[in-house]
Amino acid sequence: MHPARTALCLAVLCLPVWGCVPADPAAVSDGPAPDTASCVANKLGSYIGQPASHLPAALMAGGNVRVIRPGTAVTMDYSAGRLNVHVNGSGKILDLTCG
Repeated sequence: MHPARTALCLAVLCLPVWGCVPADPAAVSDGPAPDTASCVANKLGSYIGQPASHLPAALMAGGNVRVIRPGTAVTMDYSAGRLNVHVNGSGKILDLTCG
């Protein structure tokens, strides 16, 4: 094949891909922004490494807390005010996240 034809074929094949690139990559969002006012994960960092039972009872009774154990099925719905408590097999807190 001639070099000019090869270049033309490559350009035609790449046109659909160029259409998929956003004009401003910084404007692309991975989902809703976390609502830090209603989720307290950033205020509970001192509980990481402790048993989940050490979390304040009032917080756990609020109903917007999800304890995630290894192998637990978790829905992918996003709830800005929900606290996710990630624990290991022995119940110690590994991470605290919103969503």
